[in-house]
Amino acid sequence: HWKYKPTDGYVVTVGTDPHVLNDFYDVPRKYSDKFFNMQLCYSKAGDIYLPYAYSQYDHFPDNSVSNDNDAVLIFMPYQKRVEWINELKNRGISVIFENGPIFDEARTLYNRGRIGLNWSDQNDLNARSFELPAMKLAPVMNLVPDMYRFFEQGIHFSGFTNLSEAVERVVWLKEHPVECSTMAEEAYKNVQGQTYDERVLTILEETGFV
Repeated sequence: HWKYKPTDGYVVTVGTDPHVLNDFYDVPRKYSDKFFNMQLCYSKAGDIYLPYAYSQYDHFPDNSVSNDNDAVLIFMPYQKRVEWINELKNRGISVIFENGPIFDEARTLYNRGRIGLNWSDQNDLNARSFELPAMKLAPVMNLVPDMYRFFEQGIHFSGFTNLSEAVERVVWLKEHPVECSTMAEEAYKNVQGQTYDERVLTILEETGFV
């Protein structure tokens, strides 16, 4: 980033990474005309909340893909996620667990499952919170502070606070396919319009360019 604010132009920063928000972004906060923060729980005075979203070009249901797995988790293999997947497999849940696939490849993998798994490592409402519903998966997600601004527990997602709950939520959805399908439908309807195009429009509106 710049050492100081440029003399020309309008400087906008979007803070996306919760791993560095509390330190690294203090510098661009000083020289930005507008600082947008994608994690409400890490916001500081003057930040403008700009939540994550999904891409309508990359995250959508694909009926051409066979649902041959119960659940899908595409994430960094942090220890608690690995433990979660291992416990699910011990309970007879078939899970796709990958790190790295993006765009078409990731969408194909997600659409092979019926349940979308999400465990935020930094207590933030991350991108998967919007991507999973957009692909019409029933989301099982850990509870984070700003989740209820967008989602209703038991309607749009199944929430948990620890490993035991995380396992039980997935097992329950597998054993109740009608409720699983209903949650996926409700989650899908709920996130419509929560796209990156809309987030860009919010930035342009806040800065007075539209």
